[in-house]
Amino acid sequence: MSPPSEHPRGDRPGGESPGGKRTREPDILPPGERGRAGRRIDLGVGGGVGMDVTRSSEGRKRRRNLWIGAGILGLVVVTFLLSRLEPAAQSVDRDIQLFGTVERGSFVREVRGPGTLVPEQMVFVSTRTAGRVEQVLVEPGEAVSDTTVLVVLSNPDVELQSLQAQQQLTAARATLLELDRSLATSIVQQEALLAAAVAEAADAQREATAYEELVANQTVSRNEASRAIERAATARVSLKTEQSRLDLLKGTVDDQLAIQREQVARLQSIVAYQENRVASMAVRAGANGEIQDLDLEVGQWVQQGTTLTRVAQPGQLMAELRVPET
Repeated sequence: MSPPSEHPRGDRPGGESPGGKRTREPDILPPGERGRAGRRIDLGVGGGVGMDVTRSSEGRKRRRNLWIGAGILGLVVVTFLLSRLEPAAQSVDRDIQLFGTVERGSFVREVRGPGTLVPEQMVFVSTRTAGRVEQVLVEPGEAVSDTTVLVVLSNPDVELQSLQAQQQLTAARATLLELDRSLATSIVQQEALLAAAVAEAADAQREATAYEELVANQTVSRNEASRAIERAATARVSLKTEQSRLDLLKGTVDDQLAIQREQVARLQSIVAYQENRVASMAVRAGANGEIQDLDLEVGQWVQQGTTLTRVAQPGQLMAELRVPET
């Protein structure tokens, strides 16, 4: 059985062989060309017309996805390895290091630094109230006592607040006296009403008793006796009401006076505070010693808490050295 004839590689339908003869193209690709689906191949030889075969893009996408996955995996691995690295040790210049043998004992190093002699005990004098400088009574270096007035300040607002506080205190005291008088008058009036109710109740009771005796003797009618008895009962109820009012009034007198007395006490504290502010404008030394510095001018405005000067005791001194940090 003779083998099938093979066409030369490159024969195409309608093409010619090198010898000039037309050859017939097989209906299917040769076995060697079937695995190359999607590749454009030229089966013609010698300038024959080729046949185009469309190549699939699935292979390219698969290789691209593999490269992307490999890149991401490599990035993750590199990041993990970098996070596991420990920080590099710091380097120190050898020229600034000191080398020696460690021994037990004192370590002495001599350094030099400028310094001054300053007092051990020093009091800072500051203002408790803002004000304008009216007088400067001492000079730096002058010896003073704790009660010596150094500077005199003035502040119209502080003085006005002190006067207003005193005015409020006076008004509160007047209110207390008026409340005491008013409550005492109310008690007296209520006692008078109570006495009248007692007399009225007693009179009504006597009248009711008399009518009951007359009814027994059949001198008056029963209706008149009943009205007298009802008037006596009404008088007794009025008597109890007036007694309750008097008790209630006496029970609230102490509370009302106590509230007003507390208001007076609060205003007294405010007045004392304002008076202390006014007195603090005469700035005193507060300690025995010498004035270190006092740089103030008349007419200068100083804020509350400003340090005006220092009072030091020159008999006890200490050295204050300024050594460089290095």
